[in-house]
Amino acid sequence: MELTGQFYFDGTMKETKRRQIMMAAEALFRRGRFDEVTMDDVARKSGVGKGTLYRYFKDKEDLFFEVAVSGFEELAEMVRTERERSADFNACLLGVVRRISDFYRHRHQLMHTMPAGARGRRGRGRFRRLYRERREVLLDAIASMLAAGGEEGVIRGDMTPGVLAEFLLSVLRMRGRLTLDDAAVVGLFMDGAGGGERSVT
Repeated sequence: MELTGQFYFDGTMKETKRRQIMMAAEALFRRGRFDEVTMDDVARKSGVGKGTLYRYFKDKEDLFFEVAVSGFEELAEMVRTERERSADFNACLLGVVRRISDFYRHRHQLMHTMPAGARGRRGRGRFRRLYRERREVLLDAIASMLAAGGEEGVIRGDMTPGVLAEFLLSVLRMRGRLTLDDAAVVGLFMDGAGGGERSVT
């Protein structure tokens, strides 16, 4: 029992330190180009030794990738919590859309500083794999929320929740190119996804 408690404590401490480093790195990556940020800068900003950085991240590019794909798990938990505490499906969906829109807006800003190596074939493949893995967690949470809406008859039942979740997330990711506010996105989504069973022509 003591070993389990110690393991939990050590794991929690390590995760806290990792998040501390990532938050410091994100602040630096947002302010300057990737090439301008050094691991020494990150160490100073996060208040840890440089050697500590390399215990958590292989190199600066690895750190950037982890920062760039972080947040999906927290968003997924937010989706689950929002659904549990909201009796009204539309209000729940609007809250979820707002949070995810903010997330993608911040990620878009960060992508402007993406390292040149990430644009190469190997870098892109590595980043996309990480991105897909983390995004899948959020996608599953949204699909569960939509499945619950389907059981209530609020969401159409002739399309799988996974397909509808993918559609909603894709719209939100491209949001920067659209002149739609969050309520309009919810309205458009519900126009197509709401109303229970219907035929697809």
